Amino acid sequence: MGASNWPRYWRRYLVYVVVATVVGAITIAIREAIAHVIGEDTKFTYAVSVLIAYACGIVLSFFWQARVTFREHRVQELRSRFSLFAVMAVASSILTVTISRLLRYEGGFDHLFGIAGPGIAFGLAGVLTSVIAYAANARFVFDRGISALTVRK
Repeated sequence: MGASNWPRYWRRYLVYVVVATVVGAITIAIREAIAHVIGEDTKFTYAVSVLIAYACGIVLSFFWQARVTFREHRVQELRSRFSLFAVMAVASSILTVTISRLLRYEGGFDHLFGIAGPGIAFGLAGVLTSVIAYAANARFVFDRGISALTVRK
C-alpha cells in the first residue's frame, strides 16, 4: 500500500471500530438482558448468555459492517459472504467466551468491578477479539482476496 493510501486505511479502520463499538454495546445490553431473564448466575449460564448475545451481534455486525465500513450494498453478494463471516464469527465467539471467562473468574473482575464485572469482562474480551476479526473479515469476506490493507475508493 502506498503512503497516500494510509489515511484512507485508518479512516476505514476507525469506521470499523465505531460500528463495532455500537454493535458491541448493543450486544452487551442483550447479554445483560438475557442474564436478567435467566436469573441464576453460574459459569454455565454466563457462557450461554455470552454465546446467545454474540450470535445476535454477529448478524447485526455483518450487515452494518458490510454497508457502512465496506460499502457493500449488493444483496446477492452479501448472502454468499454471510456463511464465511458467520464461521469466522463463531470462532471469534469461542475466543471471546474463553477470554471473557478468564477475565471474569481468573482475573477477578467480579471482585474488582462488582455487578458490572460480567459486562466489563465480556466487553473487553470482545474488543481484544475484534483486532483479529477486522483483519480476517477485510481480507476474506468483504475484500475477497485483496489485502486487508487495501482501501476501496
